[in-house]
This record gives sequence, structure tokens and C-alpha cells, in this order.
Amino acid sequence: MSKKTLAILLIVLVVLISGGAYLYFSIQKNLDLAHEYGIEAKKYAAEVTTQISDSWDYQVLLRESAPELQEKYGTNGENAKVLLGTFKNQLGALKSLSEFRGGSTISVDVGGGKVPKGNYKAQAVFEKGDGDVIIDIIKRDKWMIQGFYIRSSVLK
Repeated sequence: MSKKTLAILLIVLVVLISGGAYLYFSIQKNLDLAHEYGIEAKKYAAEVTTQISDSWDYQVLLRESAPELQEKYGTNGENAKVLLGTFKNQLGALKSLSEFRGGSTISVDVGGGKVPKGNYKAQAVFEKGDGDVIIDIIKRDKWMIQGFYIRSSVLK
């Protein structure tokens, strides 16, 4: 093998190793970031669910909702008011909430920013029965709710 061929192979090998190392560390950094977002998201889901269900105050839900969800709730939040009124009347107060389970993803928007999202579910015990709280959240400047649902046989 000539010295020129050996030099080319050596350069290719160095480039491949460097690229592999870069890829490995980039993936590791994003995995660490996803793990951090997952911890944050679960904490937010538990805190905001407790805040909402403590008083079933529709203004808390509106304040914490992403703009697209606020739009669904109506100009003055009338749909949120009806929804939480139903939860209050049919479920009663939240007595306990299990740890949220689910997962988070990170999307990259066109501008290169990262957009973390999470979908979580927890078992809840209310005064008048049990149910599952399901929450979809997104982080823009702060964590916000994209969806808030309760599945329970008590709800009619």
C-alpha cells in the first residue's frame, strides 16, 4: 500500500471517529435534556392538577392553558367553567393523586428551538369516586396545558 493511500485511509478513519464521537455526545446531551424535561414536566403536571382540582376554579385552568386550548374554552372561558363545574359537582374534591406516568418528547422547530411536550396520566381519588387525570403539556416560555381530561365512571 502506498503512503498516499495509507494517508487517505488514516484521514477517513479520523473523520469517521470524530463524527461518531460528535454524534454520540450530541445524542447523550439530548438524552440528558429530555430526562431533565421529563422531571420538570411530571412536577408541573402534579402541581397544576392539584391547583386546578383544589377549587375547580376555571381561571386557574385558563391561566395555565396554552393559547390553542384557551381558544377552545371560549372567549370568557365559558367552556372551561362548565367543564370544571361538572368535575366539581360529579367528582367532588381531589383526595389523592398517584405519581404521573407517561413521557415527554422534544421537537425542533423551524427556527432551531427545542419544544418539549409531555403526555401524562395519574390515578386520582375524588370524594365521589376514582378516575384518571390525563394532561398534555408543552413548554414554550413556561410549561402550559394543551389538554386536561378526567376519565371516571362517575362522570355522566
